[in-house]
Amino acid sequence: MKKVLIFALLAAFLLVTLPSCTVNINNTDSGGDTEDSGGETELVRSIDPATIMSYDISPEGELTVNMVNDSGDPDSIWYCTASETSDSAQIIVITSAENTPTSFTSHFAPVSDGSTQLGFNLSRDDILYKVATFDVTVSEGRVAAVGNASVIEFSQFSLPVPEDIPPAVELNLEGSHDPNSPLPAYYYSGTDEYLGIICLYMTAMYSKNYEGDIKIPAPIIYKIDESDPYYLRVWGRFLIDAYDLSGHTLAMRESDEKLGLFTLHKTGDSYEVISFDSVGRGADTSPDIRRICEGDESLVNRFYKGREADRTNARVDYVSAYVYANSLAIDRYVDLNGAEVMLVGVPVIGD
Repeated sequence: MKKVLIFALLAAFLLVTLPSCTVNINNTDSGGDTEDSGGETELVRSIDPATIMSYDISPEGELTVNMVNDSGDPDSIWYCTASETSDSAQIIVITSAENTPTSFTSHFAPVSDGSTQLGFNLSRDDILYKVATFDVTVSEGRVAAVGNASVIEFSQFSLPVPEDIPPAVELNLEGSHDPNSPLPAYYYSGTDEYLGIICLYMTAMYSKNYEGDIKIPAPIIYKIDESDPYYLRVWGRFLIDAYDLSGHTLAMRESDEKLGLFTLHKTGDSYEVISFDSVGRGADTSPDIRRICEGDESLVNRFYKGREADRTNARVDYVSAYVYANSLAIDRYVDLNGAEVMLVGVPVIGD
């Protein structure tokens, strides 16, 4: 009975609102601010469809739709409402679907030629969170076109924060950079918040152990697990290198790396470090690597097969970003073996 009521309300809502906020599925302009419903709870806003939904048409003309669950609630689920309308069911039918805490993947087979609108609901306990629609055209027994997508947010879930979240690691940058250095202190200038906090951790915890004009971290990420709404887990090889300035070259003075697993707590749009489970040093690190990989053999192999080229690429990325962000007259670095490596995205300086 509850779902019948939801479908009735949804149908009425779509008739009123969708024409004003329908956008092309490839359009990146969300084009709609949050509306105020009677001065109380903020409800109903259009969302860029490209951030929520994607699709693929197979060579056989069948359709696969992927919907992202960005509600932060693993108990909320997407479901398709295409079969609720008899006309839709005569044109395309859902053949299978898989729900996870973060996504919904559904597969459709064409039935007969024509055009219809697929609808999707994201809900929890019969409470709507989002609705999404897009048009589908079937021609000659194959899905021929998909477009005119829209996503409307009904409400936002407010999840209770668990009481057992461990305290964040305190990061103190004191002593991580020599105030007499001819170079400015390192800071992460990219856009990935989780990499920013990892670089901050590496700088705060390890930079003070090395001598050099500048210490620059360079993470090599092997795996990310974001299935938990509260935590992000990141496995990788985390480099920290110390350089001295020599003309327009950074000469590597010391180098080290930490293998391990970061556990980060999600705090809105940012993160804080809960723990870094590092692999111990010694001749045989296999037990530690297998422990942190938790049975993921492909991840174990990535740790075992760490290549020098991966280290070089990571250093080029992070050293280049540091030089560019600080407008420095530096265009290369020299590693501990004396190999000269050119940076990217910065001007080449003549000798």
